[in-house]
Amino acid sequence: MAIYRTLIVLTLAFGLAACGGVIARGYGINFVDDPADAAEVRERTEMETDIHQARVKFKGPIVYARDNILKDYYFLRAWLSTEVPGTYSVLQIYVVTVSDDWLFLDTARSYGNPYRVSQIDREVSNCDSYGKCTFTEQIGVNLTPQEVTRFGETGFDFQVSGRGGSREFSIPAGYFKGFAAAVGEHAASTAPVN
Repeated sequence: MAIYRTLIVLTLAFGLAACGGVIARGYGINFVDDPADAAEVRERTEMETDIHQARVKFKGPIVYARDNILKDYYFLRAWLSTEVPGTYSVLQIYVVTVSDDWLFLDTARSYGNPYRVSQIDREVSNCDSYGKCTFTEQIGVNLTPQEVTRFGETGFDFQVSGRGGSREFSIPAGYFKGFAAAVGEHAASTAPVN
């Protein structure tokens, strides 16, 4: 009997996760089902040229946290200079958390190693008559091109935290490989010919 209950719970869990994907795609959200699939990540990485800022913006597909579907998520983003090839003004993991109280995220660590964090946005929404609200925080975990290359081999497990709590994320190597391939393809296509 316990096996049947377990199967029912697993079926429901996977069904809800699939529904989340259908809902997200229905709203035009660019996300990836399997962040370890480098080819899918490369294909879904978006590129936009900003001629006024002299940069090309790259945004990897969104990956939802497995334990908080359609709330906590991350994606890689990079802003590559068009004036100085190979120069990044931004290269970071963009992290979004949604909770029922402020986390005040200001720190990122991986196995004791600190990473620079950029505060991006904090907002309160959906407050009900009892004072219960939704708290959304957005931060960037800053990376170097060398770290993106290294994480393309090892993956990257990290924690973002603040005085109100923390969240853990695990990004597989394939996500970094796919993102780096998309950026690399653009760089190779725009390299000057001698």
